[in-house]
Amino acid sequence: MRLILLPGLDGTGELFSEFIKNLSKNMTATCISYPEQERLSYSELVEHVRCRLPTNEDFVILAESFSGPIAFKLAQAEPKHLQAIVFVASFLRNPNRVFMRLMRLLPLSIILRYSPPDFVVRKWMLGDEASHEMVLKFKSILRRLPIKTIKFRLQEIYKLSLVEFMLNYPVYYIKPLQDRLVTDDNYIDFVNTCPNIELFTLDGPHFILQSNAESCANYVNQRMNQISGKN
Repeated sequence: MRLILLPGLDGTGELFSEFIKNLSKNMTATCISYPEQERLSYSELVEHVRCRLPTNEDFVILAESFSGPIAFKLAQAEPKHLQAIVFVASFLRNPNRVFMRLMRLLPLSIILRYSPPDFVVRKWMLGDEASHEMVLKFKSILRRLPIKTIKFRLQEIYKLSLVEFMLNYPVYYIKPLQDRLVTDDNYIDFVNTCPNIELFTLDGPHFILQSNAESCANYVNQRMNQISGKN
């Protein structure tokens, strides 16, 4: 069974590297990255991912943060071979209105051009224990991405509204307990729309796959093995 990884706001998938290293050796993981130079809406990204899903083998989607709505909308069409979805620190509507409103008001072009300070990256994203190397990697990806692309994706998040649809696939939600970007109410949206949901909580920041890669990978390994055993 294949694990399909959908990345966060950066869209590159490069931040999955440590998580992938900790997956079982017999598990095949494929990341579907998003075009860096194109400003694709959520609907367009759904189609971008749909065309790249496996057509001849079972798979599970893991959707990190920004990609949650993409996985949710994909599942509504009941793609062949989809077995389950793992949502990580994700949301189905604007996850934090105060923070997102602030992002719209701040001069992002200037902030991203000169790169945010390390303490900001640690506090809001990677956690206080993030290594210097991880912070540098995170900031280098931000610097490489076109500012217009980042701003466009933030706008897509800002105008998200909850779609009332019941998802009948097995759903697993990895929730970091020190998430400063996605509020607790967002998990309730998943509870209300996913009858078959399991919650897994971990101490850590929003980027939990990066800050606690081993624990997250172990959990996904276990759930993938369970799903494989049922097929």
